[in-house]
Amino acid sequence: MIIPLSDGKNGIPWTNIQRMILEELIPIMKVRGFKNIDLLEGPLSRGYNTVAIVANKQI
Repeated sequence: MIIPLSDGKNGIPWTNIQRMILEELIPIMKVRGFKNIDLLEGPLSRGYNTVAIVANKQI
């Protein structure tokens, strides 16, 4: 599974989004059985900082 997100614009971080990713989304994914969860930082796209959460889960 790949979840693309933006956590800031023009070099200014959106701390609420960053906190949500780290303190809510990733822990929920762990509880739901996702494994190998990685938070990857991508390039700027139209001024937005891109990130992606990549994980896998056995079906």
